[in-house]
Formats: sequence, structure tokens, C-alpha cells
Amino acid sequence: MRIAVLVASLLVGANAAAYIPAAVYLLDRLVETRHEQGLRSIKVTQRTTLHGSGEPAVCPETVYYATPWKMRSELRLESGTLVTLRDGALLRVEEPGKTAKTVRTPLPDLMAEFFACADESEDSGRERLLADLTAYGIDVKKRTLTRWDGRIAVLIGADPWDPKSPQVYLDKDGYFPLRFVFRERAGNADRLVDVRLLGYGGAKTGGWYPEVIEIYVDGVLTRRSVVDGIELSPKLAPALFKVK
Repeated sequence: MRIAVLVASLLVGANAAAYIPAAVYLLDRLVETRHEQGLRSIKVTQRTTLHGSGEPAVCPETVYYATPWKMRSELRLESGTLVTLRDGALLRVEEPGKTAKTVRTPLPDLMAEFFACADESEDSGRERLLADLTAYGIDVKKRTLTRWDGRIAVLIGADPWDPKSPQVYLDKDGYFPLRFVFRERAGNADRLVDVRLLGYGGAKTGGWYPEVIEIYVDGVLTRRSVVDGIELSPKLAPALFKVK
């Protein structure tokens, strides 16, 4: 089944865009590579700078990823620790001094989906990521080659000169995500979110994870995280990711 799908996708890609791999192939290779590496969990310690109306605040943060599709963030603010959990469309927020809330969101978190992806059945991981991109309005049939952060990337969903259409950059050879651009609702407003994953291949994270993550909203930097350390395949208690 998988071989047939990949052969078909490559033939379509060859006719439509010469040597540019199809999105379905890139996503399949991403999930398959993680599966082959046995990467079931990641623990990241980082310093996150929050940019707002006042002075930027630098906060220690620990982020956990666990297959399938789970993520937990612990951001240490002056008022206490802000805990955010994602499991697909489920979001739980434990804010200092407030009652914890669990809600169902319209869209999953792309960081959780890509860094905690799983291949529990033959094609489920690839199909889930493909559905994620489609749900974000990314045209998975549109693709071109470009460069990002010094790497050759496959840009899916837009042209290189179009910074506002929903799009994703994937490393052409390593398949990992380099950039997400999408629109989201914030109250009654619609805003453009640009998540930039920078510094793969550095001494701290190797090719497993970016050393720097920047988030821009409508062109303004709102958050920047710099990794201090990464632990691969740590043993994580299931209770860490309980969202209900």
C-alpha cells in the first residue's frame, strides 16, 4: 500500500513539477524516519522571550513531546508556571491563579503534530499530517523549491514571493519542518502567524530540533525561544499529558 502510494505520488510530482518531491512523499518520509529512529519523546529546555507592549520578558520554559501527537509546555512566569497541553484538537491551559480549562480547538497545534508524529498504522501518520496542512488552508498540491535558513526547502502552498498565503517549508533532504505560515482567528480579528524554525544542525540540537524558534504575528515578533538543551527519548509519565 505505502509503496504504491509513494510511486504514484512521485509520478504525479514528476509530471507537475519535475524533480520536486510531492507533499505526500515528504510527509511519509518524515514520519517513517522518526519511526525508524525510535524517537517517541523529546524534552526541550529553552529560554523564551515574550515581546509585548512593555519590556520583553525572558522566561525559562520546558517543552515535552510524546507520540502520538502530544505536547506539554511549562513556561515559568513571574506569577507562576503557565502549563499548556495539546493532544490533537484538545487544548488544556493551567494558568497561575486561575481554574484550569480544557477546550476543543478548531485546529491542532502544528509543532505538536510534526514533532510528536507517530506511525501506529501503516499510513496514518502521513495522512494525519496531510489533513493538518489542508485544514490550515495550505494547498498541498502547490510546491516549489526555495531556500530557508541556508537550506534547500520544499515550499508547499505558496510561491517564494508570497509571504501571506498559508504555507509550510520542509527540508528537502531531512523532511523536517522549517517554517509554518497560517492565518488564525483572535477574537473578531484575523491575523497572520509566521513560525520560523531556525538553526537545525547546531551543537545543542543536531538535526533533531531547531535551536531557535521565532513567532511573528502580522509581521511583529511576539515570541523567541532559544534552546539550552534537548533530551531524546526520555521516559515521560503519561500523566504529564492528561488533558481532561
